Amino acid sequence: MTEAIGRAANAHGQWEDALAFEARLAGTSGRARLAARLTAIEAFRRVHTAHGGDDEVRARAALAAGRHLTTLGFDGEAYEQFDAAVRLAIGDAQRFEARAARADASRRAEDWAGAERDYAWCADTGRGVERVVALLRLGDARSALGEPRRAHDAWVRAIELGDACTELVEVYDRVAREALARGDDAAAAGWLEACRAALREPLASRTPQGERIRRAFVAMRARHELRCRAFERAVFDEALHDVVIDDAVLDDALFDDASRE
Repeated sequence: MTEAIGRAANAHGQWEDALAFEARLAGTSGRARLAARLTAIEAFRRVHTAHGGDDEVRARAALAAGRHLTTLGFDGEAYEQFDAAVRLAIGDAQRFEARAARADASRRAEDWAGAERDYAWCADTGRGVERVVALLRLGDARSALGEPRRAHDAWVRAIELGDACTELVEVYDRVAREALARGDDAAAAGWLEACRAALREPLASRTPQGERIRRAFVAMRARHELRCRAFERAVFDEALHDVVIDDAVLDDALFDDASRE
């Protein structure tokens, strides 16, 4: 059961009360933690349902409630909170945050049409890594909707406009796997080499971001699928084996050398 939550004089006061309830999560576990989280959710909901005005604070509370609901796996209820945040949001940054959160909730619910709408908006308004993430997921939504050409267009746009990040590696993986699916191994290898070239500097960096990007690069499914195909063919054609295995895209030694420079 949740604790009784009083009504503050205004949205800001209710927000402060909600933060106090949320702080009680610290140091709890099991049923006590669940009860504290449910109370915090209801307290954040109260901010935007019991008061008018101060829409920025009310949107912030709806986002907080939605995130806690997502943690509990209540995706439908979380969507409702994120939807409220979209309606209340003030300013470009908060509008983007709310639309991205609602898009993610739609993706988790496999509401691909809803996800496609919100990710398209985020792709048009976001910048840098935010835009890469939106375009990656926009392509995924369009793919799930049975629109592979439009999905490909979203991923290529991310490649053309995106900043270096792990999500950009995922984009390259998507287009390389598209090529593999249609049997075009040469095109897949080309996308993988393009990924290596575009991210050469962060791949060689010893920064935390560089480490994350290296891990994402090594984990690319397309690299492993292409390697498996090469070895399968090698059983029948030794000459083809020599050509593919020597290709820089599949040469782990070259990758390791780059990371040590």
